[in-house]
Amino acid sequence: MRRRTITVLVTVTVLASGCGDADDSSPGESDATTTTTTASPATTSVPATTASPATTSAAEAPTTTGEGTGFRPPPVYFGTADADLEFRVVLESGPADDPDFGADLPLLGDAGAATADEVLAIDATGELAYVLGPVELDGSIIAQTQALVLQPDFGWTIALDLTDEGGAAFDALAARVAGEQLAIVTGGVVRSAPAIQGGNFGGTLSITGDFDQAEADELARLIAGAGS
Repeated sequence: MRRRTITVLVTVTVLASGCGDADDSSPGESDATTTTTTASPATTSVPATTASPATTSAAEAPTTTGEGTGFRPPPVYFGTADADLEFRVVLESGPADDPDFGADLPLLGDAGAATADEVLAIDATGELAYVLGPVELDGSIIAQTQALVLQPDFGWTIALDLTDEGGAAFDALAARVAGEQLAIVTGGVVRSAPAIQGGNFGGTLSITGDFDQAEADELARLIAGAGS
């Protein structure tokens, strides 16, 4: 399984700033992380991704567009307060095919999981399992998201702009769980679990790793609530 790093949200490279405008974006569209409270260190050696405060505004970030290239940047996805999105601290992680890992915990989405202090969840590849704490934040913190190439050497990133209240809530969480992994969960599946680097994101952050364009755009959509 590939490893990823996120700057600003969790261990990859996360850049602070707003998402760029896109001509073909439309409200309601949406499509990679942070960390926890009383968590046991994850058993995996390296977080899949990392997040940290963005150093460049997505709106001002350079793009790969160029005269005559025919390249069009991915759309901006606008967050919805009722999006199926949860941020949960990762308490532990292990192989999904280990029948003993998290065997005593309810699987996220099953009966009893809604009121449990700890739940078991599987990532989108079906290869990694996570023990997660309670929901820390939800989709109401997201203003908009977009997949971007901030710098060619870093590849594709997911830029997140948070609401005013969401930015303050995320900073409070990041300060409490800095260095921990924060699972991004949609549809009961862990989509990314970046490690949080930093505690002052200022309402903007970016998740970076070895994403290609399609993967980054899908994660941006899922976080905003436009994906399934």
